[in-house]
Amino acid sequence: MVNPYTMRDPFTKWEKIQIILYNDKIEFKFKNNEIVATLDQIEDVDAKLPRRAIEIAKGSLEDLGEYSSITIKLPDRDIDIIGFAPETSIYGKTLINAFLKKLFFELLNKKEVKVQYGLIKGGSVDPSVTWENGMFVFAQKPVKKGVSIIHEPVLAIAVTTDRKPKVYDLFSNIESVNREKKAVDGEERDVLEIKQIKAGETMTSYMYAPQKETLFVLRYLIPF
Repeated sequence: MVNPYTMRDPFTKWEKIQIILYNDKIEFKFKNNEIVATLDQIEDVDAKLPRRAIEIAKGSLEDLGEYSSITIKLPDRDIDIIGFAPETSIYGKTLINAFLKKLFFELLNKKEVKVQYGLIKGGSVDPSVTWENGMFVFAQKPVKKGVSIIHEPVLAIAVTTDRKPKVYDLFSNIESVNREKKAVDGEERDVLEIKQIKAGETMTSYMYAPQKETLFVLRYLIPF
């Protein structure tokens, strides 16, 4: 656990932990301690650990080739970063990513979002594209793994326009993602500009969500 107190304590070391994820909370079970946080108390996911925490790991673990972290803010406490890593790094990235996918599902699924999908295509602005209300969903997408095709849940945005539901594949074939200022409901807000390659040309869309959900989207895009 990383906070100002543990990083100053010369006896701090990495220890075994069990992480249990529910659809409304997460439990961290240490040897002599247990922490329970609701999902809305999670501030960040997969943030880099400070150098001191990495140095401590050298004396506690065989290898820290792959690790991740969950940042929580409990009432009347400083922010805590809980770093975790598999005991062996052989399947480290696979195990961590499998867990993070489940965590991002709980953090993002059904959360509200606004989107301007395909506002610019090949350099031309489509004036018919306006802000649409939607929600984050995890759609089943066929993915080729070796010689097999499996269906994996991938983040997307579902909207209902004229009572016709649509799912926008906004987070694949990404060329770039940038933060921009844009008018949303008459107010200047921070949004994500997402450029994708579609049909051989660049398509630009814009997404607005609360700050925490926007951060989770950015974190989601990095590991996978």
